[in-house]
Amino acid sequence: MKRIKAVIKKEFKHILRDKRSLGLLIFIPILMLILFGYALSFDVKNVKLTVVDKAKTPGSRKLIDKFVKTEYFKLQNYQSSEKDIYNKLDRKETKSIMIIPSDYSKELGKNQNSKVMFIIDGVDSNTASTIQGYISKIVYSVNNNLKPEFQNKNKEPVNFKPRIWYNPELKSQVFLVPGLIVYILMIITVVSTSLTIVREREENTIEQLIVSPLHSFQLIIGKIVPYVIVTFSSSLSIIILGYLFFGVAVKGSLILLLISMIIFLLVGVSFGLMISAVADSQEFAFMISVFTTVLPTLLLSGFVFPIRNMPKAIQLFSYLVPARYFMDIIRGIIIKGTGFFSFWLEFVILTIIAVFLLFVSSQKLKRKLS
Repeated sequence: MKRIKAVIKKEFKHILRDKRSLGLLIFIPILMLILFGYALSFDVKNVKLTVVDKAKTPGSRKLIDKFVKTEYFKLQNYQSSEKDIYNKLDRKETKSIMIIPSDYSKELGKNQNSKVMFIIDGVDSNTASTIQGYISKIVYSVNNNLKPEFQNKNKEPVNFKPRIWYNPELKSQVFLVPGLIVYILMIITVVSTSLTIVREREENTIEQLIVSPLHSFQLIIGKIVPYVIVTFSSSLSIIILGYLFFGVAVKGSLILLLISMIIFLLVGVSFGLMISAVADSQEFAFMISVFTTVLPTLLLSGFVFPIRNMPKAIQLFSYLVPARYFMDIIRGIIIKGTGFFSFWLEFVILTIIAVFLLFVSSQKLKRKLS
């Protein structure tokens, strides 16, 4: 028992001496609890709703109130014409559109059913199905309120016609394949590059690089290029396999997609190099890289769980996750076929992040190699 106590005492001293590992042991469970507790939500709430009210009558406003006064829909735009509504879907400014015809109240007054159209963004098949269910329930409630005054009992007062855009068959593969590309690339690039400098240090080959005629920026470029090429090739294979196995084709510009992928790969490689410059061992570098890529990309990028359903604090934190911006870009290009002007802001932010991380990682490596 004395020997066991001695070993236990020794291990406790080792844990307490290694402040970073101790911090991770305490910090990771707390952060995982917060992220999983708040970010994991299968509820669909605050769906952005654009209303095209061509009737502009008390009856049409009552119909709109039925949607807006629930926790499921949030009125994003109210207009009297269909101008620019489809571009709002492309730019993700709205998730659903309700078009009320100009003769809405007149048809109800004549005991004729009125047709109201709903257009739903079907990129996320699960969310689209849920939104369609919400609409059905609300319209059913509206019809029950109108039926006592409606003489034609063989017809429903309001006949809604939903249309699913971008993914009319509501196939989950269409939604998941682009997200998997982001998820896989982020993990591969960060984890693989985070081990490069640390490996050189542990194998005692870093001194040979330092005394070589290579400049620090040449060494950095030499470390970055191979991983960019390998991961870029992997991403192309994922796109091809996604089309062959699941029928997910690239509807937008392939050149724009490749450019955005290169920028995102630079983000991942630069972040991995920064971890490599800070970490003292391959185990620690691997732990940091996995922790900073797997959970944030899975939970806070919109890959599986809608960001709009999360608390405001978590939503604000998600803006620090580069995968969030690339997720919007790649789904816009592959699924919607949108152009640069639909996601130019995400493109610019991702480029700024890439330049910033590349600068910071290069500076840290220069100090490490000097």
